[in-house]
Amino acid sequence: MSKANARRFKRRVMKKRVYKVRKPKDEEQPSEDVKEKLIIEKKKRKKKKIKKILLEEKEEESSRIMITVTRYGRISRPPLRYVAI
Repeated sequence: MSKANARRFKRRVMKKRVYKVRKPKDEEQPSEDVKEKLIIEKKKRKKKKIKKILLEEKEEESSRIMITVTRYGRISRPPLRYVAI
């Protein structure tokens, strides 16, 4: 698949992809925690992680944060409250 074709294909596929929030059977509305998890999953799936650059140390806890540079040179890192300590 040439680059242009791949780009077209990706655009077509990404447009059609619809994310649904699954409702728990006992409650009408999903809890905030579930929603947040789903959002994080979506974000993870979309980004193409190319180069892993730094492991950064946070001052309070010694939790390490993976910082990656995506395809177009944007720096992405997970929000601090979701990082495993």
